[in-house]
Amino acid sequence: MASDVDGFEMRVLDYRRTFVEKMFAIHALVERHKGGRSPLGRGARHYADLYYLAGDELVQKLVGTEEYAAMYEDQLGVGEEILWGRIRSAACGGVCQQFV
Repeated sequence: MASDVDGFEMRVLDYRRTFVEKMFAIHALVERHKGGRSPLGRGARHYADLYYLAGDELVQKLVGTEEYAAMYEDQLGVGEEILWGRIRSAACGGVCQQFV
């Protein structure tokens, strides 16, 4: 680190949680696509992320644990439309208008 720059703390999301959230994101996108409501579009990038995250030892150890179940339950509370809105907003840089 440069001598004229102080360190700082940063709170970040646990990448294992990102794995769970991306699974829900892909599921929501595929269900919308199967229903003819939306193409996968940029959301397909989550497949590559999941591929690499699934190969991580800590992610593999997470699956099937109580911690995983808690993350899963948290995502169930989000709901598809809210989750889809988050995905859509992120894909548009947060500047999207209402979508169909």
